[in-house]
Amino acid sequence: MDLSSITWGVIIFAACLIPLILLGSQIKRNSKKLLTPILEEVKQRQGKITVYEQILDVCFAMDEQQNVLYYYRETSEKNELKTIYLKDLETSKLNIQRKSENKNRSTTVTKIVIELQKDSKTVDNLIVYDINESKQLIPEVLYAEKWNRLINSKL
Repeated sequence: MDLSSITWGVIIFAACLIPLILLGSQIKRNSKKLLTPILEEVKQRQGKITVYEQILDVCFAMDEQQNVLYYYRETSEKNELKTIYLKDLETSKLNIQRKSENKNRSTTVTKIVIELQKDSKTVDNLIVYDINESKQLIPEVLYAEKWNRLINSKL
């Protein structure tokens, strides 16, 4: 193999690898940006996050020792940080709103909300996905179901 073939191989390999490295660093920066407000809140309350999950523009975190749920949502209009004491709740309920299109007989998920309830009344809503505000629907339904189960297990 001659030197020019090796040089071209290295150049092509680098050209394919550099975009992947840049994409990975961009994702890491965005995820830290979502988790930072929650970490500051936890530090003020002298807690410790044991479980957390980040979805495109929503972040959930839980301090299982203090039984506290942290919720952070970032939209173009506002940033929303909530601290929820799970001892004050009875149950949580997953609400998935769908819009049906009659022509194709298909449905579109328009909103995913975890409703926190006490005495059969909704105390707070944690919006996981809203078609008007969120960028795209990835596996938000699966994440919402997982966190709904996790919240109910701690109540």
